[in-house]
Amino acid sequence: MVFHLTSQKGFKTKTTLTNPGQFNIYVPPNKKEVVKKGKDILEREGTSLSKFIVEKIEEYVRLHEPGNPQQRLDTIAKLGKPYRADAQQCSICGETAIGKAKATNGWQGLLCQRHYEQSRDARLLRKWKQT
Repeated sequence: MVFHLTSQKGFKTKTTLTNPGQFNIYVPPNKKEVVKKGKDILEREGTSLSKFIVEKIEEYVRLHEPGNPQQRLDTIAKLGKPYRADAQQCSICGETAIGKAKATNGWQGLLCQRHYEQSRDARLLRKWKQT
């Protein structure tokens, strides 16, 4: 489903269906220059603003779709774990993180067991601290 978003005042938006394959957004006048610069940089790097926006939306949905990151009671009971209100999510998949990582390329973030093992086996980790 494709939507056309327009902004009239403040945070109010009007959503209407438009042509298939097209997604339009309202850019405030004071942000037009930074959007143009961003588009130029993305094109210089061989990608498009559309692809960039879709990737950012996918990342946002992946991280926020599960909702509240608290562990469900059935999971806690099954694993025999005490409830952890401060559970943190893996920066890659959103699962419960087991530690903090610094990669050889400079990336830093939290990793779950699966992504820790993949990164370790591929020798991508420079530093690791289990939490």
